[in-house]
Amino acid sequence: MHKEKVTPRTRMNPQERKDSILMHAAALVINEGVTEVTIDKVRQAAGVSRSLIYNYFKDSNELLICLFAQECRKYREEQTKSAAKARNFEEMIRFTIRTRLRFYLEHGELIIRLTNEPAIADAVLSTDEEIAWREQRDANYTKRFVRRYKMPEEVAKTTIELLIGMAEAAG
Repeated sequence: MHKEKVTPRTRMNPQERKDSILMHAAALVINEGVTEVTIDKVRQAAGVSRSLIYNYFKDSNELLICLFAQECRKYREEQTKSAAKARNFEEMIRFTIRTRLRFYLEHGELIIRLTNEPAIADAVLSTDEEIAWREQRDANYTKRFVRRYKMPEEVAKTTIELLIGMAEAAG
């Protein structure tokens, strides 16, 4: 009788396991689309049991919201690092736009698919965390425009909205 070799499973800590599940969900979103993502497909792709995946997510909608929130956090972290490297305002604009374009080049298909689902996009983009980050970013940019270019605050705010809109459209 021939015995099958059983390879030992690697134990992951909870965060590594959750990240692995989200990574597999992202691949499914890109390859099959948001509407095709089910808990069962994600669990099969990630190689986890049904009960284990439900320890992390109550349903596929929650999983997709968590995935989009993770992508938004990655983007915010990259933007913050990029802006911190700038020695002047012009570099900050250049660096942050370059960071946005690079992020969209690497994550664009996933971001587009997730933002095209209103329930997912609204659930993430309307969180206090996201709103506070955008408000702080805009306030910092506005303050720098007013100081550097001696422009009225309302003109600076409008300019910032246009610049951010162009960067988002380019992404």
